[in-house]
Amino acid sequence: MNKITIIGVGGAGINTILNLKKLKNCNLLAFNTDKERLKSLKNIKTFTPETIDLIKKEVSDGSTTFILNGIGGKTGTIYAPKIASIINKTSTKVIAISTTPFNLEKKRVEKVDDFIKEMKKHSNQLILRSNQELVTKYPNYSMKEAFETADKEFSDKLKLFISNECKGNFPN
Repeated sequence: MNKITIIGVGGAGINTILNLKKLKNCNLLAFNTDKERLKSLKNIKTFTPETIDLIKKEVSDGSTTFILNGIGGKTGTIYAPKIASIINKTSTKVIAISTTPFNLEKKRVEKVDDFIKEMKKHSNQLILRSNQELVTKYPNYSMKEAFETADKEFSDKLKLFISNECKGNFPN
């Protein structure tokens, strides 16, 4: 079985990690600039900008690392590529799954292209999720319900993806 590490970076990444806590045989990590948010996480190893280099020790013998983050805010946009760069120096495969902002979030949208260029330099694969799709996929839901439903669906798909990766069924 392959060793899997999943790193939630920033608020969006950590929210996803919390939905994955029951995954077996996975090393769950959280990175945030908000130390108070990290204190609330139980049974998950946490990292801050001051301890970012220690992440390498958590993944250096792993075969696959997933980095989960949102694009457009501060933490995920700035630190996910830095974490990918650190991990990329090991023999670990890096798969980044990043969520793009809503179209109306103009300042955040402006950061997407630069983020993608930077993340592609340091990851084996970059998968983009779109917050904008929530509007059309869940038109009768409140935003809270849409996010919760999308997070649950995404977590379920990610669990299946990771299960296949652990079994060696996912192509390189």
